[in-house]
Amino acid sequence: MTIAFSIGRFVVTFAATPADAKRCQELRHQHFFGRAGVDADEFAPLCCHIMVRRDGDLVATARTLLFALGAEMKTSYSAQQYDL
Repeated sequence: MTIAFSIGRFVVTFAATPADAKRCQELRHQHFFGRAGVDADEFAPLCCHIMVRRDGDLVATARTLLFALGAEMKTSYSAQQYDL
């Protein structure tokens, strides 16, 4: 998937390669744990990783897991954390 848009100096895209996804996981780990590492779990390979770059540097990331409503929702990360 290659959807992109920009706002001023910021460009938003989906991770296009495994290296992009790993960079997102590294930034997430730095943010959540305050040190270098890779924030990956069983959901990471299933997610679309969103990359926000400013002047070419990755400055923010998010991930989203798309699925059809029904049984799949019960196994999602959010359902496990919030008793959905």
